[in-house]
Amino acid sequence: MTEFEASPGQVLIQQGHPGSGLLVVSEGTVVVERPAKEAIELGPGEFLGELALLTPEGLHTARVRAKTAAVLLAIGRTEFTRLIEAEPRIPLALVSALAARLAATMHRA
Repeated sequence: MTEFEASPGQVLIQQGHPGSGLLVVSEGTVVVERPAKEAIELGPGEFLGELALLTPEGLHTARVRAKTAAVLLAIGRTEFTRLIEAEPRIPLALVSALAARLAATMHRA
């Protein structure tokens, strides 16, 4: 993993661009912005960029920017694949988090 800092307003992920890894928020808040949808804020312990790693297209589905100063951990595609193969609890945690996000999206609709 690589740790990096983001300034408020800094774009971390651009919609439609290829995904190269997973980001985990260590400190601060980021905002996920999707066309015609309500923005979602994510904080410490939450992750983003996973859909681009888990879909055949491999493209980001949203724009993500830092809302506050933030510290994030980046895990590259290759390392992510090794990690989920070595530790079966990680895919289960991802599925659980994705299901919760989907359910929250449906309740907002």
